[in-house]
Amino acid sequence: MQGLSKVAKASAKKESIENRKKSRKAKLDPEVSSGTLDVLKQKLLEDSEDDDDEEEEEEEEDNDERKLEIKELRDGEKLLTYEELQGKLNRKLEELRSGQKAGPEEESNREKKTQSLFLKIKRENEGEIQTKAEIKKKAEANIQSKKIKEDICWLFG
Repeated sequence: MQGLSKVAKASAKKESIENRKKSRKAKLDPEVSSGTLDVLKQKLLEDSEDDDDEEEEEEEEDNDERKLEIKELRDGEKLLTYEELQGKLNRKLEELRSGQKAGPEEESNREKKTQSLFLKIKRENEGEIQTKAEIKKKAEANIQSKKIKEDICWLFG
């Protein structure tokens, strides 16, 4: 729109707005919709028209038999893969429920986490022991200082 006059810009803007409105209406119009059902119906109609020719029927029968065999093989493969995936999912769910994780990487991570947790607890416990020892030392020092004060007061008092 650059380089156009104001009138030309305004007309171009109106046209684009009208085009957007038309496209929205066409998009939401149920008569024009080409959903998956409509596409499937059209394919079925085309297939039925093709079946009218006898020569094509014989070739199609051969092709259909081959397609059915291929389709059955593919369906079998899909079922196997689906069953395998379902089995994997069930195994993982059971492992998660039991608190275990699958895989060597996750196991090593679990070991690292337990070791770091153990070390953290050990450090905290050592810190508590040191603080308890420090408390005992301070208490003894306070007791000794009180005794010294009492002795001084008794001597000079």
